[in-house]
Amino acid sequence: MDRIAVLADRGDFAFVELDCLACGSRTMGLVLAANAVDADPVLDTADHPELDPAAAARMASRPPVSEDDVVAMHRFLADWTGDLHALLDDPDAADGRSRA
Repeated sequence: MDRIAVLADRGDFAFVELDCLACGSRTMGLVLAANAVDADPVLDTADHPELDPAAAARMASRPPVSEDDVVAMHRFLADWTGDLHALLDDPDAADGRSRA
């Protein structure tokens, strides 16, 4: 309970902030009151609610980011001279070159 903060309460719904003890992440949620007085509560969550089902399935089939991945990206970015758009949009960015 101490990791849930009610940010706004509008009677039949509330905006909440949730802190995850396991990973340290923080997210916001919406809590809706049930329509029926005797209705059972429903927990409707997704591991990655920001992803559509196809992207979530693709992510689930991949291993998590490893320490080696972080080190490799650090090395890749150490000499990077372009901006984020060039990194993501430039076909030459895969080899560390930038047109910027």
